Amino acid sequence: MKQEVQLYIEGQRVDLFNDETIQITSSIQNVKDIAKVFTDYSQTFTLPASQTNNKVFKRYYNPDVIGGFDARFKVDAVIEINYQPFRTGKIKLEGVDLKDNVPSAYKITFFGNIVNLKDLLGEDQLDGLNWLSNFDTIHSYDNVKAYLQNGRDFTIDSVSYTDAIIAPLISAEQRWYYDTATNIAGSGNLQTVDSGLRGAYYKDFKYAIRVYCILKAIEKKYTIANGYPVNIVFSDDFFSTSETDFYGLYMWLHREKGRFGLSGTRNTYLSTMNPESWEGVVMGTNNFSIFDIFSFSGTLYYEFTLNLVVSTSGANFNVYLERDGSVVESKLANTGSTSYALSFANLTQNGNYKIRIEHTTGFNVISTSTIDLVANFSGGAPESNTFTFTANQTISTDDNFIITSNIPQMKVIDFLTGLFKMFNLTAYERDGEIVVKPLNDFYASGSTFDITEFVDMSQSSVSPSTLFKQINFQYAGLGSLFAVKHKELFNLDWATEEYALEDKFDGDVYDVTAPFEHHKFERIYNDATGASTSIQWGWSVDKLNDDGTGSNYLGLPLLFYAPLSGSTSIRLRNDASFDSVTSYYVPSNSVSLSSSNTINYKAELNEYTNTVFNDTLFSNYYSDYISDVFNAQTRLTKVTAYLPIKILTQYKPEDTFIVSDRAYKINSITSDLTNGKSEIELINIV
Repeated sequence: MKQEVQLYIEGQRVDLFNDETIQITSSIQNVKDIAKVFTDYSQTFTLPASQTNNKVFKRYYNPDVIGGFDARFKVDAVIEINYQPFRTGKIKLEGVDLKDNVPSAYKITFFGNIVNLKDLLGEDQLDGLNWLSNFDTIHSYDNVKAYLQNGRDFTIDSVSYTDAIIAPLISAEQRWYYDTATNIAGSGNLQTVDSGLRGAYYKDFKYAIRVYCILKAIEKKYTIANGYPVNIVFSDDFFSTSETDFYGLYMWLHREKGRFGLSGTRNTYLSTMNPESWEGVVMGTNNFSIFDIFSFSGTLYYEFTLNLVVSTSGANFNVYLERDGSVVESKLANTGSTSYALSFANLTQNGNYKIRIEHTTGFNVISTSTIDLVANFSGGAPESNTFTFTANQTISTDDNFIITSNIPQMKVIDFLTGLFKMFNLTAYERDGEIVVKPLNDFYASGSTFDITEFVDMSQSSVSPSTLFKQINFQYAGLGSLFAVKHKELFNLDWATEEYALEDKFDGDVYDVTAPFEHHKFERIYNDATGASTSIQWGWSVDKLNDDGTGSNYLGLPLLFYAPLSGSTSIRLRNDASFDSVTSYYVPSNSVSLSSSNTINYKAELNEYTNTVFNDTLFSNYYSDYISDVFNAQTRLTKVTAYLPIKILTQYKPEDTFIVSDRAYKINSITSDLTNGKSEIELINIV
């Protein structure tokens, strides 16, 4: 039956060809590509070059039109069928067909909103999440001691973030051990039985941030991009303070090998000094804030002068301009004066810009300091704005621990993808929110539709559900010493699950790889007596040197849990004194020291209890789905159906379809919206 399709682009209904075929494919979890998240998309289709459509696309075919439609970006779109809502998403203008130099049709593609998420995040790095500056702190002996025992809470915009920053027992360099029979000065011996300047040296500690805070920073950053309003809001179905498997995760703030602050230099970002003073400005049609610049055109570039006034004569410091974490220009060895006019010119690329001051001695930046920002247009007069510091700010001799300077280098999209691959999450957009759920919960929330009467029973096909003979679930980073030793001892990669049936059938090997480092941790025993302690630690080295020291290791971003321990006191030291610490955060691959829920893919001996913990990422989040896919009774069935509007506009990918009294999960649906004809791939529920 013929159905009428309505398409709205940025709120404006556009004209369609009467005979145009519009197909939309929906899929969330596809057995042919298990590790990917799918969403709605369409084949490219065409719109007539009508008067209405010419206005919507602002006569894009004419390059002389100034301020016209920008085909580099997707724009909001809504599809209705017979005026009933079907899908919201984005369209991209692919091109314009002309006949006799007159436009005849516009070629467009429709995308679901989750697809646009990848475009929006692009190449952005975690260090561009400016909201994380709210968690900046000082790296000092007193703070390491405090964060090791209690963590640090932050309140931001009246929201409390509990234990947002901690100092876990992970050494960036020195080996830690426990031996009540020895007392070697300067060693990493943690015992507190006698006196001695030894133990865990505070500069071997690096802080860790709760992963939940990184998710919030993503939401805070993406409120406007490329000149368009956006709204990234994740649901709290899984990304929640009550979901312990997720909320307990931390990321180690380890960006460079070795100890923190070894170079003797300190770094301060001006954006952390008084962020309230950096207000957004409007220059022509370009709307931006001082540290986020976007919508460059071929006729526009920015330049600015930093008029920095310091109160300490003879201060020696370097000033760097960074874009997305990389230095693009620098002004070095500023000394001999208390006033500096530092010019940075020809900023012509989109990105997150920051000004970093590198220094070895403390000094004050005073309130007369300014930034003069100028937008230059070819053939037009420049427009300028001035930003002024509103209060004195001390740049301290302490080691500033800037979160964005120490967070590992990683793309935001890779970080999110990694979480999805760990917990087998799926995402879809609903009512302006990105709903994120584990796949099992996703299917459990679906409804049931009996489509038997709409299926063309005259033809269908049945095939095996998968062509994979084995699926490997693994982490990309397994290069730390204890993980390497595990491989040497057992000839198996640490925490890697290789799922296959005992009788392997023909097919390919498929890898589900989380882009994180995965350490094996170690419970420490007393070398003198062999007795166990309550100490568990991590060591960021990749091999042992001849003298027994470790070779410092960077690796990929490390995620871990951090339960509190402490029945065994440990010694913490600086260069001149030491303290006994009776509670401390230990790194763990289990939610707690006694919980069997782990972020290992494979059931391994728990490092602390020396018993096998079976509640792995695979068993908790993948097993049901994968075992169904590998089941000998599972089939991938393809049918043709003519779905009525009441089903076409209401079904969701998590729903169950009934065909001839048999229940199926939806693998994918490709529907012609003009007549309801749908090619459906179904997986029978066994």
